[in-house]
Amino acid sequence: IAGYVLKNIIPDQLNGISSSTNSTLRNMALAIIMIRAGMGLDLKKLRENASMMGILSCVPCICEALTVMCITQLFFESYNLTFGLLLGFCLADVSPAVTTPLLIDFHENGYGTSKGIPTILLAAGSVNSVLAIVFYSVVWEFAMSGTLDGEKLGEIIGVKLFVQIFGVGVGAGLAAGVVVSYSWTAAGKAWKRFMLMFLVAMALLFGFKRIGHGGGGTLAVLTFGATVQHL
Repeated sequence: IAGYVLKNIIPDQLNGISSSTNSTLRNMALAIIMIRAGMGLDLKKLRENASMMGILSCVPCICEALTVMCITQLFFESYNLTFGLLLGFCLADVSPAVTTPLLIDFHENGYGTSKGIPTILLAAGSVNSVLAIVFYSVVWEFAMSGTLDGEKLGEIIGVKLFVQIFGVGVGAGLAAGVVVSYSWTAAGKAWKRFMLMFLVAMALLFGFKRIGHGGGGTLAVLTFGATVQHL
């Protein structure tokens, strides 16, 4: 309500907020959300349903992108198939800032926890973001050059997919979680522990975004929270 009032009723109240400041504030909120989500993951259920998580992270993304591509062909004559698919992968990216709070609420209220549904969807949504970025990059390369050779395709998949998911998302998040776990006792007070986790999450999210691995950074914060909670 406050945001609506500031934007629509009281004129020029938000004009002073630059796009970079806006992005920084949103990413800080996202980091807190993903820490909370990671600490709420049920790792046992996630291991038991790893294949289901994999299916949910890629199949809906691809189907949504293809559906959007078909719709653009019906309603937008200027769109060819390639640009329709680009739009599809833009829309197919699941925003963790939107879905995660809802899934955390489900988890806290016990909805679907016996089958691990909130945990599966939390992990699948984070991986989905990385996959959407990778698929978008593949289609973009083809749209701009008209061809896509094997070397370029391997570079996109190798760097943007495997490095972001396994190297950044799992590896960096796990390493940061282990380090913080060993520092947990030394931190002592609750506010110090919060600041420790918050600052590490900021470093993961903004650091990897800086080098072009934003999707992996989000997944790394999720892994970081889960590692601190369960180690």
